[in-house]
Amino acid sequence: MPDEVRPRHVAIIADGNRRWARERGLPVLAGHVQGIEAIRPVVRRARDRGVGTLSVYTFSTENWARPDDEVSGLFGLIDGAVRQYTDELIEEGVRVQVIGRLHEAPGDVQRSIRAAEERTRSGSRLTLNICFNYSGRAEIVDAARALLAAGVDPNAITEPHFAEHLYTAGQPAV
Repeated sequence: MPDEVRPRHVAIIADGNRRWARERGLPVLAGHVQGIEAIRPVVRRARDRGVGTLSVYTFSTENWARPDDEVSGLFGLIDGAVRQYTDELIEEGVRVQVIGRLHEAPGDVQRSIRAAEERTRSGSRLTLNICFNYSGRAEIVDAARALLAAGVDPNAITEPHFAEHLYTAGQPAV
């Protein structure tokens, strides 16, 4: 694919996992397992086709409103997937980066995700953004808070200046 038509940053919102499971009479978490498995070949294909950044939305801030057993199940699945696939991502040259509010997740999930980020840091074939505890509004709020904390004069804020404080600062646009 010529470089001028190859996307540099692709984003995927994993939606419909619960619906998929319910339509098949399966537990909701079975749908989330299938969602995780569906991402694996996409990561490989994106890497092989020269996409530089792939963002996968795994847990939105709105997911906290789901039943407690589903939320804890999702955390367990994410933690397990990170632990299970980190070595494979290293072999494939994939760098993992988490964007979102990871600090609000349970400690064990934070630790395994941070370990994956550290272990994959040298990956140069693809950056895999795991959008975790993420929403566009939360990202805007966090960027605005960072600007305020830096003491930036509100009248001096420009779109490029604001973009420097987004989770994806320095990455190509989706």
